[in-house]
Amino acid sequence: MDKLWTVLETLLPIAAAMLLGGLIRKKNILSPEGIRGMQDFACKIGMPCLLFRSCYTTEFLPQTLVSMATILPTALALLCISLVLVHRGKPANLPLYFATKEGSMLGVPLFLVLFGQQELFRLTSLDVAQMFVAIPTLALVSAGANLTPRELVRRTLTTPMLLAAIAGLILNLSGLRDLLAATGVDPLVTTTADFLCAPISCVILVTIGYTFSFRECAHGGALKLSAVIWGVFSLQCLLIQGLLCLVPDTVPETRWAVFLYAFLPPSYLAPGLSRGKDSVTASGVCSICTIMTLAIFLLMTLLTA
Repeated sequence: MDKLWTVLETLLPIAAAMLLGGLIRKKNILSPEGIRGMQDFACKIGMPCLLFRSCYTTEFLPQTLVSMATILPTALALLCISLVLVHRGKPANLPLYFATKEGSMLGVPLFLVLFGQQELFRLTSLDVAQMFVAIPTLALVSAGANLTPRELVRRTLTTPMLLAAIAGLILNLSGLRDLLAATGVDPLVTTTADFLCAPISCVILVTIGYTFSFRECAHGGALKLSAVIWGVFSLQCLLIQGLLCLVPDTVPETRWAVFLYAFLPPSYLAPGLSRGKDSVTASGVCSICTIMTLAIFLLMTLLTA
């Protein structure tokens, strides 16, 4: 009974936030523009603060670095394969499914609920590694052939979340964090970051509930593509988990972070960057993969409760 109660304590707030998002859409409490404003807050303020804090306070252990070092090349390889397929006539938005992950909008709040702020760096480190591929992918699909290499690099390096993560890493790895701690400034930095990112989980889950659609889950193309996506990332997960077996003292939280991250849906920007039939497929894929991610999260909750 205690375990069941713990599971309910974890799942009910998440379900309530997502149901609230659906209710907001049904009752027209907020307009799509209002929801986009919430998403902008999450992406441009909340998530950068969260990533900054994680990168600023974390201790980068060998197990974390191994996971990051595997995520980056596999994501890059999947992007290259996707671009080749696009060149051969496949949908132009195909790279979005294999080179982007919704680590910020879905992975962070779920992992945060289960393992807390002190362990969040194990997931956000994977998200930072993926960003170096995901951000150029989003820019490429959005701008198509009109985007120059110089502009692509500029857009990648000026993204708020990436800038915040890099700033946290610099302060952490350069020793400036120790200097701030010695002068008593360090608690002010972490407390301010905590305050700014405090509502992020609720905001993100409400916006997910607002955009979720069961109807589009039944789209045949979305079902097939979702199955392929899960097959590909199952292999990626097995690869990383196998490599972690070679790293001494790998803790379960690192393995759970890899497990959850591998099965996150593609970027929720995919439907908006697609056109016509591809947009319907993208919405279906995001919805189906979100359901499966929540099923994975339920399994994790049962096993870790």
